[in-house]
Amino acid sequence: MSHQINSLSNSQNEKLAADLQTGQAIVKHFCNFTGKMTAKKLDEAFKAWSSNPGNFTGEQVANGLGTLLGELIRQDFSFSWKMIDDELGSEPALLDDVSGSIVFPINSVWKRIDPEISSEPFFAPMYQAIKLHIEKEKGKN
Repeated sequence: MSHQINSLSNSQNEKLAADLQTGQAIVKHFCNFTGKMTAKKLDEAFKAWSSNPGNFTGEQVANGLGTLLGELIRQDFSFSWKMIDDELGSEPALLDDVSGSIVFPINSVWKRIDPEISSEPFFAPMYQAIKLHIEKEKGKN
């Protein structure tokens, strides 16, 4: 599978900004929280949503919480948002220019939307795995 990595267009940046606002609304609704975002807080919001979705759809949760996770990764580890295009389609992802690592935070949430999948925490473990990977890559340089 080959893929192309492209910068985000203006409309794609606008979509990410809208999804970020949706994610913040979800966290505020389920956790009554508006402070500095953490992966743990995302786990709390997802677990609360999976128990009682209220007015938020799976699409809103995947895009909103996935974008919040992406922003957390971008800010903490200096990744950048890119569009990854391959034979399956086009998807926003994060790229680490140093290691070449690519992270798909929105897709990661989508894979957990199915009600048959456990609502066990995954944001914090994923964040921690990325942190350890980046530290390992920095140690190589």
